[in-house]
Amino acid sequence: MKRIIRSWVNIVTILVAVSACTSLQEFEVPDVFSVSNSLLTFSNSPEIKTVSVKSGAVWTFYDVPEWIKVEKINSARSSHFEWNVDFLSMANEGYDREGIIVIKAGSETIEIQVSQAGKKGKYVAVESVSLSPAELTLTEGESASLAVKISPSNASEKTVQWTSDSPSVATVDADGKVHALTPGTTVITVKTEDGGKTATCSVTVNKKVISVTGVSLDKSALTMTAGDTQTLTATVTPSNATDKSVTWSSDNTSVATVSSSGVVTAKAAGTAKITVKTNDGGKTATCTVTVKAATVPVTGVSLNKTTLSMTAGGTQTITATVTPSNATNKSVTWSSDNTSVATVSSSGVVTAKAAGTAIITVKTNDGGKTATCTVTVKAATVSVTGVSLDKTSLTMTIGDLQTLTATITPSNATNKSVTWSSSNKSVATVSSSGVVTGQSVGTATITVTTNDGGKTATCTVKVQAATVPVTGVSLNKTSLSMTVGDTQTLTATVTPSNATNKNVSWSSSNTSVATVSSSGVVTAKAAGTATITVKTNDGGKTAKCTVTVKNKDVNGSGNENTGEDDLFGIPVPEAVDLGLSVKWASFNLGASKPEEYGYYYAWGETSPKTDYSWNTYKWGNPPSKYNQTDGKETLDPSDDAARVVLKGNWRMPTYEEEKELYEKCSRVYTQINGINGYQITGPNGNSIFLPSAGLYDGGSSCYDQNYGGWYWSSSLCTVTYASGFYFYSSTFYTGDHQHERSDGHVIRPVYAE
Repeated sequence: MKRIIRSWVNIVTILVAVSACTSLQEFEVPDVFSVSNSLLTFSNSPEIKTVSVKSGAVWTFYDVPEWIKVEKINSARSSHFEWNVDFLSMANEGYDREGIIVIKAGSETIEIQVSQAGKKGKYVAVESVSLSPAELTLTEGESASLAVKISPSNASEKTVQWTSDSPSVATVDADGKVHALTPGTTVITVKTEDGGKTATCSVTVNKKVISVTGVSLDKSALTMTAGDTQTLTATVTPSNATDKSVTWSSDNTSVATVSSSGVVTAKAAGTAKITVKTNDGGKTATCTVTVKAATVPVTGVSLNKTTLSMTAGGTQTITATVTPSNATNKSVTWSSDNTSVATVSSSGVVTAKAAGTAIITVKTNDGGKTATCTVTVKAATVSVTGVSLDKTSLTMTIGDLQTLTATITPSNATNKSVTWSSSNKSVATVSSSGVVTGQSVGTATITVTTNDGGKTATCTVKVQAATVPVTGVSLNKTSLSMTVGDTQTLTATVTPSNATNKNVSWSSSNTSVATVSSSGVVTAKAAGTATITVKTNDGGKTAKCTVTVKNKDVNGSGNENTGEDDLFGIPVPEAVDLGLSVKWASFNLGASKPEEYGYYYAWGETSPKTDYSWNTYKWGNPPSKYNQTDGKETLDPSDDAARVVLKGNWRMPTYEEEKELYEKCSRVYTQINGINGYQITGPNGNSIFLPSAGLYDGGSSCYDQNYGGWYWSSSLCTVTYASGFYFYSSTFYTGDHQHERSDGHVIRPVYAE
């Protein structure tokens, strides 16, 4: 900070006072202002010194150091002016400081030397820097530290920076540690922050030497023929070894030699060991070479016969001669171009089979040389020894045709011709090809006789009157309306009325709704629809009757189709066998197909409703039934909606049955006609579909339809909770899950036989 101070003085006196300035020291300054060495010295602590100048001239302070503050103070003395020189009232945390305060009066000046002690003492500048060592040799992957020396040793600022002029070869970190990366040279430079002094170290990085640890050969044994060559391949480990050169040798060069590249040459019969040895480490591997004598190739083959005449069933031997006689491999292969005429064994034995011509060929395995012999076979006479028929008895009607087949033995008999005859042509006749025709009612014997040897076989033919085939069947009713438990009889009429076989069979398309006896008695089992079919045994003609079954009036209204508790018209599902302890319904209670949701029921109630809350719950809250008092844990039949509605063997599943469905069946989340749900497949491959029907949760609104599914079981969990299963697309929970009994869930019935 600079301040301008004016005063009039003839004689200048500088007074320096410490703190309260209780005493002053006077220095008389001559006109030439020769006191330039006057000093103001401050300690490291906050401190104020006072400068006093007698009046008589205009004095001005110039060039005041920034760490000094000069402030004029009022003085009661008229003979001089006073200024406080203040070291900014704080300690100096750095190095010692020096400065000059210049006082000017006209063209004359006085310089006052100002200094202050710092906590770090006097600042010492860096004069030079050096590195040790000045040269460094490393191997790839190694590291070494450089020692830096700064002079003088008491320099105030010793911070340095490190650089590498080729960091791909070696890098250096902030501590002067050099890291060798790749082979090459680089210069590491250190530079001081104070003064920019530098020193260098030349670094040479050598490639890392990787020693050989082993060697192997691609073959440990070779079998060769004299004159042959084969190449052995040596693999040195590790694959990045520095020196992978090897030397090859043979312990028996008269048997086999080896080149510098591993090519083995077989010289003569015998055994030799080929050794490969690494130049680095002397690691070895061996291959045993067995040399066989050179082979003598086949140049030709001939047969002792080029033609043969034989009779079927006879044999003859052909002899093959291979040339040269000292050929190494004299083995041959025999073949016939027509084995139905003549065959040949591996030793050249020809067997005549049947009349005709065949060419027998011998072929050498070495060189494929061939020779042939043409064999002409004449037929041999084979006598018939017997004859049989495919049927020994026949039952026919007048006008029918049936064919008998005769089999001659032996199968290769020369003359297989036969003659057919009938013992009673008025009853049955037979053609020359064995076709029997029924002529009239009675019995006849058909005989076949061989022309060679007169061998015979017979078939007894019984001819009956002609049958009248069934042309159709009809029922006295094509539809029936019944009530569960009722029976009605259907009557079948077979046409024509004189049909020979009027027997029929009866069946029902849905036996859980209606059954039918073998005499056409229909019994209504449960509400729903079934088709009764009658089928003739002769011709498979059919007629059908549609049966509609309704439940009995259960609310006493006298109207089967009205009333809040109307349960009629609810379809009866198919009982699907999944391979479990019970059969499962093909759709929900109240639905008509698998993807329909059906009706919703509170647990233990047998009718659907619009409000599913404790206020409307049949058994109240707390429940008056299925509680701790009565100890009931499973629904009574009268409270089982499936049993009440469907009757018969239908009921709600138990907790254990739902658990069995979960544990023994597979599940796939899928869609049917846009409705989400799970396809459940049993161990036997049959399946059912459970739609995501949602639930009524404490009111009149249905939640999560086509998103999740909630299904009741007949089992109780606690007084207010019943068990069941529910699911979403990614989860399926078993009957362990608890549901409030008053909620509205769907029911998938089971059929227990």
